[in-house]
Amino acid sequence: MKPQLLKRNRKDYLESISFQYVIAPHFLDLWHYHPEFELVYVVRSAGTCFIGDAIERFGAGTLMLLGSNLPHGWFNEPKYFRKDSKLKAESMAVHFSMDFMQISLKNVPEFQQISQLLERSKVGLLFSKETQKQVCHLLKAMKNQDAFDRLLTFLQILRCLSEAEDSRTLSSAGYVKMFRETNDRLGRVHEYIMNNFNRDISLMDVADIALMNKSAFCRYFKKVTKKSFSQYLNEIRIGYACKLLQERTDTTISEIAFEVGYNNLSNFNRQFKIITGYAPKAYLRCLTQGQF
Repeated sequence: MKPQLLKRNRKDYLESISFQYVIAPHFLDLWHYHPEFELVYVVRSAGTCFIGDAIERFGAGTLMLLGSNLPHGWFNEPKYFRKDSKLKAESMAVHFSMDFMQISLKNVPEFQQISQLLERSKVGLLFSKETQKQVCHLLKAMKNQDAFDRLLTFLQILRCLSEAEDSRTLSSAGYVKMFRETNDRLGRVHEYIMNNFNRDISLMDVADIALMNKSAFCRYFKKVTKKSFSQYLNEIRIGYACKLLQERTDTTISEIAFEVGYNNLSNFNRQFKIITGYAPKAYLRCLTQGQF
């Protein structure tokens, strides 16, 4: 599950920002990252998104601002992939670089609040319905505007988001730090976890990768991520289990538990409820009934 690097501004910055209005059978089924910031509004669709180490349900009206190089993926519910499906995933998105104005936003007094917004977006931001409605109206206007008016409208959007008091952070700061510092000891640990979480991973294994003894590694890991190593590993495993439960309706819960790294079904059920608030069977029932 190593995220793949994508290039999002297909116009090679002939325009300051890249606006995309897309209607497709489903969203890109890929965990990825890119240097551009991403503002995305879901017009219609449903599923689960992975933002760093956060797991969120998404649906019509979901509005998120994702920082540069923050790994993410939008995974639709299984019904979107059926051959006879008439469902559509419709979205509006803007991709832009930190210096999209070719100036340092920090040095312009009028843009300081927007600069702070982009700084906070490093971990991903989710906005409430009130802000969603305001931004949706402005994004729709961008569809028929020329490059200059589109840029002005986008600045209005950023101002709206920067003034919103209802945003919620998504990924943990510790995760972002680990991912960005790929040569750092915890960067190596995280990559190892993401590539091997479905196998037995011992504390000694990851401590060796970090070139630390077990006790020193535990203290360091907790200091950076605010989580114990076992808690972090369980969250990664259960998050992927949620994705499999959505995609593989013909696979048993015990098979999924084994696939994500649990050899003991009771432990899987216990961890699943701790992290999601649901027992696996109840979670699956809610999925089939469309309650999420």
